[in-house]
Amino acid sequence: LDANITVTAPTNFEISTNDTQFYSSLILSESSGTVGSTNIYVRLKSNLSGFYSGNISVTSTNATSKNIAVSGAVTISGSNTFYVSTDGANNNGGLSWSNAFLTLEAAVAVSGAGSTINIDKGTFANDSEININKSLTIQGQSREETIFDGTSSGANEGLFIITSDNVTIRNLTIQDYSLNSTDEFEGGAAVRIGAARSTASAPDEITGLVLKNIKFYNNSSTSIHGAAIYFVKNTNSSNHDVDIEECLFYDNTADRGPVGYAYDGVTADWRNCVMIDNKAKSYGAVIYHKDTESGSADGVMNFYNCTMYRNRTQLNGSSNAAIRSYATQDHVTHNIYNSIILYTLQTDSN
Repeated sequence: LDANITVTAPTNFEISTNDTQFYSSLILSESSGTVGSTNIYVRLKSNLSGFYSGNISVTSTNATSKNIAVSGAVTISGSNTFYVSTDGANNNGGLSWSNAFLTLEAAVAVSGAGSTINIDKGTFANDSEININKSLTIQGQSREETIFDGTSSGANEGLFIITSDNVTIRNLTIQDYSLNSTDEFEGGAAVRIGAARSTASAPDEITGLVLKNIKFYNNSSTSIHGAAIYFVKNTNSSNHDVDIEECLFYDNTADRGPVGYAYDGVTADWRNCVMIDNKAKSYGAVIYHKDTESGSADGVMNFYNCTMYRNRTQLNGSSNAAIRSYATQDHVTHNIYNSIILYTLQTDSN
């Protein structure tokens, strides 16, 4: 080094070398051309509310500058109603349409348990891997008007990871999210239920989850399972408990179960859902449901007034169909009421 290092915090952040005294910028003194290893602590300034992000800059004369991205949120205690709009900004307070957040991620970060998040009309392309770790109601205007599009998301980024009880998501479209992983435990391009991505087993069962009036379109996990919905293995004594109501599933693709892939310990009610033109590379052109752990409860799926039409699989055989169940330990039960399952087709790689 030819000179000291200057570390500068972004707007609304402060930095420190001792986690006690915080400043907008710091000088790290060089000696004989070097600076010793130094911890830098960062925090949001006081009296803020909302979601903030920026870059810490690290500069020195005749040295290459570095930027380090940081973000943070101030959670508003108690339940509130928040707003998300394509005309919003993440440094807004989010408590009205005129002061809305730009991303759902920002609204989730600041919301307290029991809050409602209203999402405006429009296409939202900046949200991915959102961990819903508190009870929330997330609602768009309608599945035709509020669209989450994953086209610009990372190569292995889905939309929702749900790790809390009593979550409701409704009135929106989830489309074009894609997982390129080959790890079978990373499934769920649109919705993942139970644990963080690549985690094999859920620490707790998820109950009170409602997915309603959602269109799942063209999501993919071509080398793994569950493009639209993935239930993480649950070996607890009580099952995941999920209601899926009035949802559309079109053109989703996965190795197994493009609409839904469930490991052990799942109870799911599917009501008035339509599943058309989904594609599996192997088993389960629509649903794959398995139970291979002795510690879990019996798996149950109930289908009421559902339609499964013209879904495809590349794997032929007497043990394959629209719904594939597989159990080596507990029972897997599927009850189908007043539903249509028609034209499950074998297809080539195209």
